[in-house]
Amino acid sequence: MLRLLCVLCVLGCSIDLRAQEATRTMFLLGMWPDTLARFDPETDTIVQQMKFRHGVQHGLKVTHDRKQVLAITGAREIIEVIDLAKMETVDEHPIKKDGWIYRVRSVMECPDAKPGEPGGKQWYVQYERVEKKVDHFVIHDMQWALYKVDEKELGEGMKELPEAIRRGARISPDGTKWHVFNKDLIVVDPLTLKEEARIELSQPQYTGMGPINLGGEDFYEGRNPDAYRMLYSMTDPVKKNRRIAGLIDLDMKTLKIANIAEWGAGPSGGFGLQMTADHTRAFGQSGRRGGGRGGDGAETEMSLTCWSLLDGRKLSEGSLKVRTALSISGISHDGKKLYLTGRGHDVWVVSDEFKLLKTLELPGEVAEFIEVRE
Repeated sequence: MLRLLCVLCVLGCSIDLRAQEATRTMFLLGMWPDTLARFDPETDTIVQQMKFRHGVQHGLKVTHDRKQVLAITGAREIIEVIDLAKMETVDEHPIKKDGWIYRVRSVMECPDAKPGEPGGKQWYVQYERVEKKVDHFVIHDMQWALYKVDEKELGEGMKELPEAIRRGARISPDGTKWHVFNKDLIVVDPLTLKEEARIELSQPQYTGMGPINLGGEDFYEGRNPDAYRMLYSMTDPVKKNRRIAGLIDLDMKTLKIANIAEWGAGPSGGFGLQMTADHTRAFGQSGRRGGGRGGDGAETEMSLTCWSLLDGRKLSEGSLKVRTALSISGISHDGKKLYLTGRGHDVWVVSDEFKLLKTLELPGEVAEFIEVRE
């Protein structure tokens, strides 16, 4: 067992987190065929909704500042920009080229290339290319291109994203850099794509310690420009087939590991855990029974677990019979309600003690269920 490098003070963590945490949680629902809805978990009702300008949406992405949503619509040919305060489309970006049909698959927002100046906003757009011939179509390989938002200009296509940001890149909390979470945490300049700094995680911090693998969400949710707090895992140096989990603080001012707390085995369910808004608990699911191959497909039994994010202890576990294809999509701000969605127009509301509270019938099939903390 690895020794504890630095024990995190629970009281200190709580104060630090409260200074950064959101004040409320809301859900964005993309409903079939062409509706975006704002769902309030306090009342469990839809409080606002709108229609996309160009029909069915094929993907939603909340922007870094949490003020807008990018929606792929128009048979995948258009990116709509939706203002969340107004709940309306305020701009649209056709992705096209003469003689070609472009089908957008994903949009990746970039750091502002010119902070405080116009013309610095950019996206990386991934698209499928279909060439229009006189009497037939020719499908070409997928490409990426840099899109200048203000100019509505699509750059030259490339097979893959630039290598520096190809894996694990996200916009820094202050919106000015790429932070790449790969083997190490690397700070990359958005204009030159050159490495500026790094925090080494792949090299042992001391004898007998393995590489640190980061995962899950940032406990500060991008609101602290000076630090990250995340779950981590590593291989047990003695029992190689065992994973060790814990909590790690990264100081972005000194570019060092500030604190690391080892929990032993820690929460199971990988880094797909859903965390409460105060980041003191996490919920996971596993162990389905029934409703699979050979069954009637109508019902399955889901195993649910609650974990402490203060020390990694399992707090509770239970099971719930639900229809197939459901999974945890969000948690109310107070952490007392879980929301399960899947194929279909219903949302299952479950207590933090894993009891079914109610089933909500929505006016359309839920294609997207996005949790946003404001």
